Amino acid sequence: MGSRLYMAREYDRAIEQLRNTIDMDPDFLLPHLVLGQAYEQKKAYDQAITELRRAVDISQNSPPALAALARTYAVAGRTTEARIYWTN
Repeated sequence: MGSRLYMAREYDRAIEQLRNTIDMDPDFLLPHLVLGQAYEQKKAYDQAITELRRAVDISQNSPPALAALARTYAVAGRTTEARIYWTN
């Protein structure tokens, strides 16, 4: 549900749903990934980075999670960190 709300650009509703999902299963990768992307869309970069770092940890450095984190760092203007994660 959270992913669908994100795709519909209902970011606040997506964030609420994704947080509820994470409360039920804190180690479920997808809600952390999408929650980070929703925060990024709202320009809440610190929160986005926190969620995306968690997604990277849970996924053991999967390319989609690393790419999402690198993108968020870049959009936030933190190019040094973006390059670190992009080259991993």
